[in-house]
Amino acid sequence: LGDVRRLNDMGSFDHVTFKIDEGEQGVTVTFTVNERPTVSKVIYHGNRGLNDRELSGRAGIEPNDPLNEFSIESSRRRLIDYYREEGFNQVSITSQIGYEEDDRLILYRINEGPKERIESITVEGNSVVSDARLLKIINSRGPMFGVGSYVSNVADLRKIDGDVDVLAGYYHNLGFLTATVGRRLEYDESGKWLTVHFVVNEGPRFKINDIKIVGNEFVTEDSLRARLELQSGDMFNGTVMRRDVGELIYGYGELGFIYAEVDPKTVMRDEANTVDLIYDVSRSEEH
Repeated sequence: LGDVRRLNDMGSFDHVTFKIDEGEQGVTVTFTVNERPTVSKVIYHGNRGLNDRELSGRAGIEPNDPLNEFSIESSRRRLIDYYREEGFNQVSITSQIGYEEDDRLILYRINEGPKERIESITVEGNSVVSDARLLKIINSRGPMFGVGSYVSNVADLRKIDGDVDVLAGYYHNLGFLTATVGRRLEYDESGKWLTVHFVVNEGPRFKINDIKIVGNEFVTEDSLRARLELQSGDMFNGTVMRRDVGELIYGYGELGFIYAEVDPKTVMRDEANTVDLIYDVSRSEEH
């Protein structure tokens, strides 16, 4: 069965079976395979912004590859992802097996749509952190002055959505644990230029009510707490919390618990804008 699986994994056969014949000289195993036809040619029709060589490199399907509908569909999706990375967010691509008298030809029909670029990026609703700081930590960029001014401002919607998470994570790290971030896109009349508006709802900054260490069995809690920088009454700070996690792990390591793990958790309190910070300790091995 392992050999059948390996033959199927090659992708060159539609079906693999085997039979076993026992004779005086031993056992004979015969594998019967149904070989798939191979791709004769791959044609990209309608592409202007990206050339055939670029598309072929991303599609990953070439002449003489097995003719496989799953591979062709996977290739089509990779091409769409590639176009969107390059700013063609309205692209549509269809695939076709066979054209005219060649039933092994693969045809991709491409409607690229316009290449979209970011004209400007704004941030709304922020008061604690400056626009300049927030625009610096995101990955999306507007046009820059000088050489290559239109290289970095391609409108990649996945990157823009990723920046929403980056901004929310930044606020959470500062202690604004309920902060939310959205985005709004505004196109010009040509449909080629867009302004990205990131909309921030900062919410309150949370203070630490109590710090608890749970799961600790072999180390005095006072010695662990002496390592912590964050204390009850401090504003929550994710960067400092991660340093404290490292200190707790180091404290366990000094005593031989080299595989100790510490999982930090925050628990909202009934009191307004306060959280309990819980360090959950697990120990898997000691010297």
